[in-house]
Amino acid sequence: MPEHFELEPDSLRNVADQHDRKASDLRAWGAVPDTWLAEFEQGYGTIAEPVRVALMHHYNQRKAATDDLAAIHEDTRDKLTLSAAVIESADTTLGQLIFAAYWFGSAEPALTTMVRPQTSDAASSRSTTMPNVATSHGHAMTDSHSNGSTAAPLPGQRDSAKDLDIGRAASDQSPPVAAHRAPAAADGFAVSATQG
Repeated sequence: MPEHFELEPDSLRNVADQHDRKASDLRAWGAVPDTWLAEFEQGYGTIAEPVRVALMHHYNQRKAATDDLAAIHEDTRDKLTLSAAVIESADTTLGQLIFAAYWFGSAEPALTTMVRPQTSDAASSRSTTMPNVATSHGHAMTDSHSNGSTAAPLPGQRDSAKDLDIGRAASDQSPPVAAHRAPAAADGFAVSATQG
């Protein structure tokens, strides 16, 4: 079977016209010849009355059968005509929506729902906070991107902030001054103390 096929409204209307003509032909063919049956007795006499009755029964059954078949063709005709109108209406409507979306960017096809990703302010401004993890040095490691927190160095890395604090503390202290005591006087001589 074909994966798809194209339908044109005009083609559907042509097929609908064929069904309409077929229904008309069936009804015309199945019509009861009332005029001929009315003159049957006059032409053949009363002896042919049973034949006339049988003919009436035959023609009535034929008319019922052809009427049923013609009704099927007429129903098919109506459905094809309706389908052609629906296709034309859908083409016109979707064409207008596509035209409006192309030129104005404000219309969306009614038969297609576009799913857009939903973003919220909370999701966009949310920061990821890592749980406190104890390192091998005994420090607690937190996420450096969390609010107001600083990240401890990973094992094997230097803590730049801690080193900076130690350097500042060392620079604030003056180096100790070594005091040299004078040696004790020996042999009556006095030795003066010097500072180096």
